[in-house]
Amino acid sequence: MENKVIDKEIKVIKDENQCAIIKKGNLDIELVMGTISNKNNYKTAVILGSDSDFIPVFQYLRANEKIVICRRRRDYASEELLNYVNKFIDITKITKGNRKIKKGPIS
Repeated sequence: MENKVIDKEIKVIKDENQCAIIKKGNLDIELVMGTISNKNNYKTAVILGSDSDFIPVFQYLRANEKIVICRRRRDYASEELLNYVNKFIDITKITKGNRKIKKGPIS
């Protein structure tokens, strides 16, 4: 079984009131639809989103005997959501070998 990575162009929204540009991932609904419609094709779902909007999806997956792993920075994860995952991985604590992975721009 292969892993599938879903990516999408970042949505850019101009906020003219605050003279700012807001960047959004804009992928939540597509992620949910793909996760549910393909549920018979995997045993473990690794989700990088961590807001409480994902709770119904995590409940659905757990009810369908899926393992749910959430990978995200701990300080961005909803406290409530953590009750609905099998495992939470704080990406700031991921190491490679014995070295902590350095933070910085993605090249």
